[in-house]
Amino acid sequence: MTPRLRIWLASRTARNLALAALALLLLLRIPYAGVHMGLARDFFAAYRIVHGDEFPPYGPVLNETIHLGPVWFYLLALLLAVGRTWLSTLLLLGAVAALQVPLAYLLGKALHGRRAGLLFAVGLLVPSWSTFEWLLPSHPLLSPALDLAFLLCAVRYCRRPRTRYLVGMALFGVLAIHAHPANAGLLWVAPAVAAWAWRRGVLRARDVLLAAAAALLPLLPFLWWDFTHGFAEWKRAGAYLGNGRTTGSVFDLARLFAGVAWGGAREWFEPTLGWPAPWAGLATLTVAAGGAAGALGLVAGLRDARTRRVVLCGLATLLAVLLTTVLVRVDTPYYMAASTWIVLAGLVAIGLASLGETRAAHAVRVCAAAVALAACAVTIAGTARFQAQGTWAFEWVPWFDIKRPRDGQLQILPLMPAYAQRASGKFLCAQPAPAVHGVYAAQLTSDHAIAMRLFCDRGDVHIGGNAPDREHWLGLSRAMLAHVGVRPARRIGPLGLVPARPVGDTPPLLPPDVPVYPAQVPPPASAHSRVPAFRLAASEHLAVTHMAYALAEKPAIVVRMDGRPVAPAFEDGFVSVYACDCARGASAEVDIEMRGGNSRGVDLAVF
Repeated sequence: MTPRLRIWLASRTARNLALAALALLLLLRIPYAGVHMGLARDFFAAYRIVHGDEFPPYGPVLNETIHLGPVWFYLLALLLAVGRTWLSTLLLLGAVAALQVPLAYLLGKALHGRRAGLLFAVGLLVPSWSTFEWLLPSHPLLSPALDLAFLLCAVRYCRRPRTRYLVGMALFGVLAIHAHPANAGLLWVAPAVAAWAWRRGVLRARDVLLAAAAALLPLLPFLWWDFTHGFAEWKRAGAYLGNGRTTGSVFDLARLFAGVAWGGAREWFEPTLGWPAPWAGLATLTVAAGGAAGALGLVAGLRDARTRRVVLCGLATLLAVLLTTVLVRVDTPYYMAASTWIVLAGLVAIGLASLGETRAAHAVRVCAAAVALAACAVTIAGTARFQAQGTWAFEWVPWFDIKRPRDGQLQILPLMPAYAQRASGKFLCAQPAPAVHGVYAAQLTSDHAIAMRLFCDRGDVHIGGNAPDREHWLGLSRAMLAHVGVRPARRIGPLGLVPARPVGDTPPLLPPDVPVYPAQVPPPASAHSRVPAFRLAASEHLAVTHMAYALAEKPAIVVRMDGRPVAPAFEDGFVSVYACDCARGASAEVDIEMRGGNSRGVDLAVF
């Protein structure tokens, strides 16, 4: 390396380009982000704000217990007013979330130096549970950026006790709670900083009042609304916290740490990307080796008087965040890991930067950064592949309790990616009276038909059903259509569409007119039902769709052809496809029996 190149690499321009590249790597995930129920509801709320239909005084419900301020809805409405389309709006949201990269650099620089800042920024790209928030984005996607902004203000206030830093702590701390209440674990930093400032005589009453006003500002609409409704929300929150069955246990602390530290990376490599268990284990250990090197560096940092206080404060913050996260809820979904992951990544960065100036220390840092970037690239490429084919391998455990080991019950979920939403809206709007079945129907069941609303301000699609005055289309994943040997007439992202003939007598579901969560819950049906027999030709297939996935129990379904039970030719988390059990040119009589569950959430169509 020439001296001139070495000087340029150490320049501010090179650092800014590196940080921009890291942020761009995060944004590369956005086109493949799945459309899901929570985000669709929030988009619909933002859509109604933009159109002047409703101005909600509160935000989305959190854990079915309490709302907070409406900041999230109005931020999304602002982005939607600028972006206009689903993908453009998500890219703008991603740009806001990607501010975590420069914020991590600034925080690491303030704590230990530029090297720690760059390592911190790179560490955010390591595959983790927080990375999954880019696959299923919602308000927790903003947790890392808001957490880092809060911590940066806290550190700067300790260096220079200025009013703006104390106000920034208060504002970003409350906004982090809006991103998700699990971020409350970081707020223990605030009383510690206040106590430090009070002991040194720099904590002024005026500054405290300004900080309190900044903290209250995002909550005022909700607080006024709750006041006018008898404080019903706070009563529900108190009942939740007082219920020992919904809060967690300190004895799960070690399992939570393990889930955050390497459980997310393992979940990426093995089930999500589909790597064999030995290779996934090796990849996870390789990534974890960087963390282990950082832990060794923290030991060296404890021996150095210049960094001892920073390391001790970081470890205390990590413990406080872990304790709060494990106690606030009996189960710990993936989106509650952000605060712990941020503190852990910062500690690893400080540890790696503390290893010294030897050749071996430089090599360890370079290897750790290279592994992080390589793992990030692998997960981006893998996400693009399985989202384009509709083959995302998903499992409820440990996704919705990262403290628990995997149960191995994988389901293939062909979610609509962000890049295909405009094509979906365009297709639905081109039909005067559309009705959809299959995976497409299951998708629209949960997304308020938001793609159609954004494209042409309509939401009149029938989801399932057998209305004779409708044009019926069946949407299945490309992987499923390829497996059963059917060429689609149309393509929308990972879905192929074919004309369909509905069977059965289940009425259609209609997208709700207002944002609700969940969007659709089929009404209860009898515990046992049969579908009137019909004939299936040798060239035809039957698609049985569980439209109410995760919202209503799927009944046990027995499909018989000419009296013989048949197994699906292919199935994913939404649809089971049956081929005709008959000779070429012949047909079979199909009889379908459903026991238990909710048969109204099942749609039947022939293609």
